[in-house]
Amino acid sequence: MLVSLFCISLYGDAALDPPVTGDVCLAIHRWEGQVGPLDSLMFASSLLYGRELTPLRYEIISRIIANLSLWDADLAQHLAEEPDTAILEPNRVFAEAANTRGWNGDAVSFDVAWSRGAANRFGGRRLTHPAALPDDDKRRQIRHAVWSAEMAV
Repeated sequence: MLVSLFCISLYGDAALDPPVTGDVCLAIHRWEGQVGPLDSLMFASSLLYGRELTPLRYEIISRIIANLSLWDADLAQHLAEEPDTAILEPNRVFAEAANTRGWNGDAVSFDVAWSRGAANRFGGRRLTHPAALPDDDKRRQIRHAVWSAEMAV
């Protein structure tokens, strides 16, 4: 018996209210909390292969990218392409991401933020993406991500 498997990624309103419902031949799975801190760190470190960094700097920059991007592979890739100074002060990169994705800081429910990619369950907690935070919270998150990366090494 041959069975076809199709995976369709839904974003925005369609993710909250899929246009079809599950039945005998259809299953709908919410992709929430499937990426964790170790996944992010491994991905971030793989993005830096080939860059001329000392082992210590490689580990710190990998951890900062992982701490800032969380579940967001696109942001991790963008940060990895930036010079180290932009990784340490990613306000421009965050502003671009928020603008491109339509994250304007509106207070919305977790589910709505999740459907827009601005929130997810990460490391067992519900978190808002750092780029989607208000400016003061964003700066605090950046400082914490850098400090946490330095402390982990």
